[in-house]
Amino acid sequence: MSHHDVGLAVVVQRFVGAGTAGVLFTANPVTGTRTETVIDASPGPGLAVVSGAVNPDHFVLDTATAWVLLRAPGGPEPGRKPSLSNAQLSRLTSSGDAVQSLFGCPQDVEWLIDASGKLWLTQSRPITTLYPLEDPLSSDPTAMASEADGTRVYLCGTLLQGLTRPITPLGLSVLGGMRNGKGTWKYFNPGLRMYVDLTPALRSRFGRRYLLRFLPLVDGRSASVIPVLLADPRFRVIRRSRKFPSKPKPADKNPADKAAGRGPGTTAGLRRMLALLRALLRAAFRPEAELRRAKAFGKRLEAELALPSPATALQRLDYAERSMDRMVDGLIQATLPAPVVGYIMLAGA
Repeated sequence: MSHHDVGLAVVVQRFVGAGTAGVLFTANPVTGTRTETVIDASPGPGLAVVSGAVNPDHFVLDTATAWVLLRAPGGPEPGRKPSLSNAQLSRLTSSGDAVQSLFGCPQDVEWLIDASGKLWLTQSRPITTLYPLEDPLSSDPTAMASEADGTRVYLCGTLLQGLTRPITPLGLSVLGGMRNGKGTWKYFNPGLRMYVDLTPALRSRFGRRYLLRFLPLVDGRSASVIPVLLADPRFRVIRRSRKFPSKPKPADKNPADKAAGRGPGTTAGLRRMLALLRALLRAAFRPEAELRRAKAFGKRLEAELALPSPATALQRLDYAERSMDRMVDGLIQATLPAPVVGYIMLAGA
């Protein structure tokens, strides 16, 4: 039969008799932990497991060591022998890890062990329900240069502000443009949310004190985790950490920055600090007047953002970007004093 005469191809596969079968996840699909392997197994063909017809034996293992972290027997028979031995669990974990390395992402693998004890992997596909992770190496090649295992701690800054839903890529771009890109904190945006990398702060004496004092004022739930992280040896203090200085130091500025008043220590920088201090005092002793001042700034801002027509989309985008660069300082000075005073009072209370 000529291949050119047929319109449908049929794959004929050899049937393998299963002594034990099941599914394997190279990351924990319930907790999202990437360092755990989850295995469900039951005697007989795997169809019973994947269809939910049986209650399978459930195993959770540490992928690196194949150490069994959880062993939950399935089936109705009390005292039934587990469907997998420790050696078989270890072999499955190693095979799953190899499949994950091959495809480059966490995998959902179907497998079986035949009557002779040979392991067969019958299907593999990506796990699509895991929360996406950002790779620090993608934007900072030196991010993990001095770290033993690459474990990092991220805090969701948008959730901290009460933003529970994803932010659009345009919104993330705007937020990224407003922050200090040369500052200590590094930001990543997995899942269309803005995260800040707390790892350098945890490895710095100054950073530890900063987190212990600051986070309880902002979010008690996040703050309750910090003492546990401080006791974790993976986040021990690293002397002279370049990522989070032991003491805050002003960044070096070039002559052009100093002339424009952007450098710390310049006359303009001092004026800006004095203006902020006056605003803090106003917010503390004349809160109604400070609120009126902030609202007046909002009206001026709205008027300045009106671009005369006609204007193309590219002109509007360019105007918005230049406006943001020009107005962020004023926006901060108009809106920051009142919340800062509120937090100071909260800390005092």
